[in-house]
Amino acid sequence: MNNCILSGRLTRDPYKKDSGAHFTLAVDHDYKDKDGSRGVDFLPISVFG
Repeated sequence: MNNCILSGRLTRDPYKKDSGAHFTLAVDHDYKDKDGSRGVDFLPISVFG
């Protein structure tokens, strides 16, 4: 079994489809780029159980 702990913001309400829930999580980078701004990753998440 795989476990992962993420901290971020939901981009919209989760939705249920088939046997699980699906949502997108926005996670800020811990570092700043050349311009002094922080990047963001958008992670598609599927949860079953």
